[in-house]
Amino acid sequence: MDGATVLKQLEVPPDGTMEMTELQAVLEYLSPGEWSSGKFEKLVASLGMDESGRVNVGSLFSSVSPQADAKVKAVIYSASEYVREFMKPFVEKFPGSFFIEEDLCVRTAPLCTGANAACVFVNDEVPRTVLEILKANGIKLILLRCAGFDRVDLQAAEEMGMKVLRVPAYSPFAVAEQAVSLAVTLNRRLHIARSRVRNGNYELSGLVGMDLKGKTIGILGTGKIGQIAAKIFTGFGMKLVAYDVFQNDVIKDLGGTYMSKDEVYAQADIISLHVPLLPTTAKMINREAIAKMKPGVILVNVSRGGLVDTDALIEGLSKGVIRACGLDVYDNEGAIFFKDFSNMSDVTRMQHWDSKFALLRSFPNVLISPHCAFLTHDALHNIVTTTIQNAEEFVEGGKLTNEVKAPPASGDPAAAPAKPAAPPADAEPELVRKHMSSVELAPATKPPNPDVKVAIFSASQYVRNQMESMVEQFPKSSFVEARCHVSTAHLCAGSQAVCLFVNDDGDREVLQIFKEQGVKLLLLRCAGFDRVDLAAAEELGIKVARVPAYSPYAVAEHAVSLCMCLNRRLHRCHTRVNESIFVLSGLVGMDL
Repeated sequence: MDGATVLKQLEVPPDGTMEMTELQAVLEYLSPGEWSSGKFEKLVASLGMDESGRVNVGSLFSSVSPQADAKVKAVIYSASEYVREFMKPFVEKFPGSFFIEEDLCVRTAPLCTGANAACVFVNDEVPRTVLEILKANGIKLILLRCAGFDRVDLQAAEEMGMKVLRVPAYSPFAVAEQAVSLAVTLNRRLHIARSRVRNGNYELSGLVGMDLKGKTIGILGTGKIGQIAAKIFTGFGMKLVAYDVFQNDVIKDLGGTYMSKDEVYAQADIISLHVPLLPTTAKMINREAIAKMKPGVILVNVSRGGLVDTDALIEGLSKGVIRACGLDVYDNEGAIFFKDFSNMSDVTRMQHWDSKFALLRSFPNVLISPHCAFLTHDALHNIVTTTIQNAEEFVEGGKLTNEVKAPPASGDPAAAPAKPAAPPADAEPELVRKHMSSVELAPATKPPNPDVKVAIFSASQYVRNQMESMVEQFPKSSFVEARCHVSTAHLCAGSQAVCLFVNDDGDREVLQIFKEQGVKLLLLRCAGFDRVDLAAAEELGIKVARVPAYSPYAVAEHAVSLCMCLNRRLHRCHTRVNESIFVLSGLVGMDL
């Protein structure tokens, strides 16, 4: 008599309530092969139980299964409401995973207790100190639900045996489109126009923009996102100039010309940044670079905040060299973005005060979006799908497609001179490929796995909604609303995997906590893995997988919106309208 027959004879109720002795009776009839989560789920699938029943039976099975040690239970940091929503599929796929609303840092890393994986986002801090705490708490895997990994001490992760997995690309279209959106909005001062209209001011003074047709767009970084942004900008009839260490035929096919950074600075009317944050690219937009830019340039950054020297940017704006600036990222965004300060007391708010950010925000020609270029339904689906895939690969013990490791000591390829070699059109830039793998997204077609519990950090409501399919796949997974950092990492307790987003920390301290909590896999529901210490993860034996691409359409469209907004001074329009100022002076942009 097989296990399914025994379960039917026991007449297990729809809610799955049953005694451990009854479950043991069923397990006695199972062959060794039926101990696997997939086969056991198939065994109970035909019993007519509701979802809670399947979860209950799965939990009982997990507690006595010989494969219990191979499960993934992730603590998901930076789990705001949206994170909890879209990460539901992950939690369902990995039962036992849970959410922590706070960011991952030294203070919150201990919250990973019970998990063996930490899932973090872009602004979570994952330095060595955090990785050590995570490792001490059983974390073995850092899952970045983002592409960036600059906040992760990869060397420390490797030393601690922690694996770091990321989401290499959510949706290049989403990010690229956000960049363009910022640019065109600024050019036509749409944000200012909105404010004026709301206050009854319908004058056109200060709303003059420029035609984009015939102007020059400069793309720094021609990987997937940069290529898409270039296609959108050239659609306006703009001339294309670009810079990248490695050239590709896509830019050339668009009629673009590769040249040095200095030449791009001198010729471009709009400059859009699409390069990864590396030691060789940090603060690449500094005083020297800005001094070489064409007067009146519009600067857009939807890549990484660390690419821009904030002091130099403020100076460039004040002197009028930079006519407008659209930012979806900020160097010190970890202390600001993804939080609501509106209902805080003045004392509490001042504890997080960033005078430079406040000054930038006050400029009428600066438009800032809170690191949401990736935020589309397509991208969120890709993030949770890839994060689930990363966790599954870790559990299966095979190749980790999206694992990221510490770069070789020989140096970064960005230091090399430009090369004419052209990689495939759909390939990621060599700058990135030297540090990580890129993969084709594969749909999660496997049956639910009750043996894996993933802690999904930074699980806000939208995350919980978007991750619903992942939670269905890993029923024991749980959401952690807080961002993953040292003080919250221990919230992964009981998880074999942790699912993190772009701002969750994955440094050594956090990874150490994860490892000590039993986490073996870090699922990044994003492409970036810069916050994960890959070296520490490798040392701690924690696998790290990412989502290489969320949605190229979403990213590209976001880039376009950013560029448009900057060119038409939309933020200034918004401010003026709110102040009942309807004249158009100071709102001149350029036609794209």
